[in-house]
Amino acid sequence: MAVAVSVVQSCFSGNGLRSAIAFEAEKGYRNALGRKMRFSNFVFSKISKLYFRSKHTFVKDVLKEVDSYGIASISDRSKLLNKVSVLMGYDSLHNLIANERAEKQSGMYVKDAVDEFDVSMACRRFPSIILSSSPRSTTLVPVKKSYQPVPTEESSKKVSLESQKDAVSVQLSLDSSISCIHGISKKRCHQLENCGFHTLRKLLHHFPRTYADLQNAQIKIDDGQYLIFIGKVLNSRGIKASSTFSIFEVVVGCEITDNESTEHMNDFGDSRRKKTIYLHLKKFFRGTRFTSVPFLRIVEDKHKEGDFVCVSGKVRTMPTKDHYEMREYNIDVLKDENEASFHAKGRPYPIYPSKGGLNPNFLRGIIERVVQVLPVNVDPIPKNIILDFRLLSLQDAYTGIHQPKSINEADLARKRLIFDEFFYLQLGRLYQMLEGLGTQIEKDGLLDKYRKPESSAAYMEEWSSLTKKFSKTLPYTLTPSQLTAVSEIIWDLRQPVPMNRLLQGDVGCGKTVVAFLACMEVIGSGYQAAFMVPTELLAVQHYEHLNNLLENMEDFGCKPSIALLTGSTPSKQSRIIHKGLQTGDISMVIGTTSLIADKVQFSALRIAVVDEQQRFGVIQRGRFNSKLYYTSISSRMLATNSDVTSKNDKHMAPHILAMSATPIPRTLALALYGDMSLTQITDLPPGRTPVETFIIEGNDNGFEDVYEMMLDELKVGGKVYLVYPVIEQSEQLPQLRAASADFEFISNRFQGYTCGLLHGRMKSDEKEEALRKFRLGETDILLSTQVIEIGVDVPDASMMVVMNADRFGIAQLHQLRGRVGRGVRKSKCILLASSVSSLTRLKVLGKSSDGFYLANMDLLLRGPGNLLGKKQSGHLPEFPIARLEVDGNILQEAHLAALKVLGVSHDLEQFPLLKTELSMRQPLSILGD
Repeated sequence: MAVAVSVVQSCFSGNGLRSAIAFEAEKGYRNALGRKMRFSNFVFSKISKLYFRSKHTFVKDVLKEVDSYGIASISDRSKLLNKVSVLMGYDSLHNLIANERAEKQSGMYVKDAVDEFDVSMACRRFPSIILSSSPRSTTLVPVKKSYQPVPTEESSKKVSLESQKDAVSVQLSLDSSISCIHGISKKRCHQLENCGFHTLRKLLHHFPRTYADLQNAQIKIDDGQYLIFIGKVLNSRGIKASSTFSIFEVVVGCEITDNESTEHMNDFGDSRRKKTIYLHLKKFFRGTRFTSVPFLRIVEDKHKEGDFVCVSGKVRTMPTKDHYEMREYNIDVLKDENEASFHAKGRPYPIYPSKGGLNPNFLRGIIERVVQVLPVNVDPIPKNIILDFRLLSLQDAYTGIHQPKSINEADLARKRLIFDEFFYLQLGRLYQMLEGLGTQIEKDGLLDKYRKPESSAAYMEEWSSLTKKFSKTLPYTLTPSQLTAVSEIIWDLRQPVPMNRLLQGDVGCGKTVVAFLACMEVIGSGYQAAFMVPTELLAVQHYEHLNNLLENMEDFGCKPSIALLTGSTPSKQSRIIHKGLQTGDISMVIGTTSLIADKVQFSALRIAVVDEQQRFGVIQRGRFNSKLYYTSISSRMLATNSDVTSKNDKHMAPHILAMSATPIPRTLALALYGDMSLTQITDLPPGRTPVETFIIEGNDNGFEDVYEMMLDELKVGGKVYLVYPVIEQSEQLPQLRAASADFEFISNRFQGYTCGLLHGRMKSDEKEEALRKFRLGETDILLSTQVIEIGVDVPDASMMVVMNADRFGIAQLHQLRGRVGRGVRKSKCILLASSVSSLTRLKVLGKSSDGFYLANMDLLLRGPGNLLGKKQSGHLPEFPIARLEVDGNILQEAHLAALKVLGVSHDLEQFPLLKTELSMRQPLSILGD
């Protein structure tokens, strides 16, 4: 079989056919179906090209056998693939599979190193240096070199970089282009840039996904282990395999404990003897620069015979006993035995994720080169901050995260890099707030307020007369947590800087009445209040609730005028409301996003309440805040009669009180709203009966049990919510129960009881009518979507059934559960799961009714993006290395550090490097430039 080698190479270059054959053998020779064709057709097309070019009889015979591969037996298929393997240049099918596995394990692929040269063929032409198969002596004897060495890419890069380090370090910065990396080709630059690595910073922020625990190789060596060895360089050679392709091999001899020789005992009681193993460190490279003789001679000195070295990496067994190959490795030349003792303790080996098809080993090498030339003075954070918070320098952090000497060093590096992520987030948001303030007094006051803990607020602050009168109209007594929240807010309203506060609490804790009291405090001082909610249904409910409370006020003459403004408000009524707001005749307006329309102008707006603020997009909230700021500057100049006005009032932006019914952990709240003060209502009004929660699999038996429970509840006068994930049934998701589709079935199943329907596609008046009937008892069962999640208050509702509950998040289900149990009746919430696998996650709700506990669990289980949903997660940047669920303490420190820096320089002019870094990390619009 004398097929020309060059012809074989040209037809079988690359590893596509080899990978296909290895896969077919692994799957049991079943003629696998690929993306475009079956395996037999793929092999036939490849060998056909070879036959038409060589016309060799052996190839012709193989081609005939391949054509009948589909009807051949398993044994015949195996024999045929063995012939194809030999035709490709391998010794056998087994040898082909071994080469495929070896290159996958090492991360070295032909397409990454060479396209025109077969690595496996080169390895056969130039076999490994075999010094001895089983040496009797434990003495390491260097073998004289007889080959001209070719450098490893790693070593050659180190030499070239070290020679230029002094010259380049002054010029480099974190945002330098990757083209400044010496020795990197234009093609590699283009590949890196296509994957997002445009700057040195981007490369340095490609962090290891984990670290391999390098064990000291004094135990039995298994294939695929990550180990660390101490030994001597015995031989090294470089082979110019072609004009553009080279192989580099270094042989290191190491002494380890022979676990197989326990029968040998010496006089000192040692039950194990030493033996020598040989490590073959191999690299494959493409490029004429790696085959030039002058350059090779420079690199040759990096691995001299007799050098004492530490080698760490992934081990592969070789056919020869006591010989092992390493293609993923680090090698360090040691100065003395003390240093060897340190390395023998083991050090973390970074494992990088691939990106855009780039080989992780290639990325590791590039990152190591960047770390070596990174300047010392790249740290923009002031030294006193680094010392106060016991942080590493930025250079040490990058070195420690990519080349750690110990796990402890990697942890310290991680802390510094996490601190930076949080620090610039907090600094940017606080800086933005300061830029929006007019006077130095306001800026000093704002920073001073943030430095103080919440407990320093004057909680016994005297309320205004209107606030006191309104509180007396309440049919219940405020809880201690509500009283504290009101006092915190009133204290903040009287500070010389605008309030920016988040009021947070569990379902049914009474946030709305706290916000009403804050509005009364402002209205009592002669100003206006705006109350924005996400839905018309909720706006109407708040409007009716507030009017009912005001009707009970003793002094009817001081009752403020309240208006309702939504998208459904008639045009004539809207014009009257607009005029009343502009003249100041209307003291408070409750509405939806209609309030952010340009035509809505206020006379003296002083506070804006954003209810269920997590339901608004970031852009909507931004428009509302910006509108308030600009419209109120001119309008407040007209305000004269107020017991809290001052000359500086006209320069102060209105107060913002945002409310969230989705409890989130403090660490996440700080990350999201680092520029906001936080008030939490932690207790519920007395008399609330805990809701009993059941988690049931949604099969036939489960539904029958639920229907029986519903019937029992209806018989004793209860009302039932049925919550569905969708309105109409979908062909794409046929397993989901739909509200409209189930309406007829439920009506027939529960004859004698009235059913109602409520969903988001209904008109506003239809929604209000459906909810009114359910509240008044005209409807017994309300089939609804998640439109009732927020703000619906029906005290008599005593049971909720959630269909396909696994389609909802934990926090969302907790919100839905809060719609029942609001009265004196004992209530139930039943969660019907679509599958058994989803029961575990839902059972968390059955264990607790504490919204903050559930929020923490959701944060741990699914991360911040899933907890907040798409709209809110867009407000939270992605942290490359930080994890909010475990790094909350670092976030707190970063917040304090940002306050310290801004306390010294509000405009950051004293910290030019810090301001530049902030502008690189944050959009310029945030910085007000």
